[in-house]
Amino acid sequence: KGNERAEGRDVVLSGQVGKIFSNLRIGADIGGSKSLLSNSKLGFMGVIPVGLGFVISQAEIRTWGYYLNALPPVIRHYMNGDNLITGRYDRLIIDFFGLSREQAQLQYPVLFQHVNDTVRPAREQVARKGHREKWWLFGEPRQGMRCALAHLPRYIATTETARHRTFNFLSSCILPDQKLRVIASSDAWILAVLSSRGHVMWSNAAGGRQGVGNDPVYNHSRCFDPFPFPDPTEAQKTGSAPWARNSTPIARRSRPRIPG
Repeated sequence: KGNERAEGRDVVLSGQVGKIFSNLRIGADIGGSKSLLSNSKLGFMGVIPVGLGFVISQAEIRTWGYYLNALPPVIRHYMNGDNLITGRYDRLIIDFFGLSREQAQLQYPVLFQHVNDTVRPAREQVARKGHREKWWLFGEPRQGMRCALAHLPRYIATTETARHRTFNFLSSCILPDQKLRVIASSDAWILAVLSSRGHVMWSNAAGGRQGVGNDPVYNHSRCFDPFPFPDPTEAQKTGSAPWARNSTPIARRSRPRIPG
């Protein structure tokens, strides 16, 4: 401790005493925190298609005789990190999850042919046997995530890497990409806690950093699974507490609009 003067400026020195953890900091051992059972099976990474041909345009949809307001179940709205930040909700992807090769070919011959022409050639050259043999399916379809989201009208998502950490509700009709981290909850109070300064500080300390800007990375196994959520009252959960009556619900502001 003490004061110094360097390059014409006064410099105040201070010190801290305590155990230094793996992140070279003193204080709470965030890096040593363990996953909580209450948070298990709620945080996920989005799907990894392994094939650019799965992503299709609205023009192709119309060419194949489909309408945006009456899409077959295997054509999903699709979103990655950039889309979430910019608010773009118009991307589409072919998703044959749950269908055998024969079922996909018989039920959706035009879409199957498109995937055969645009995805199969590259997938047959990859090292992983499962990716080669099941080329009509996503490389990482995230079955656990799909099961967790199956009965939810909406879920919470954030970008994997971002300078400013934000969380948003997405409609369950949107299939998230690997650059999104998903929390399988439709509760507004969960979104409020994740958006709070406390959780953002926690996630910035627990997660890594990458990119030219050294931006924070949200890894759900480190940033979400061990995070100790508060135990709010029912009034706080529903926004009926006195301090919340004059505020605008976060869920209402964050609800996306799907074109078509």
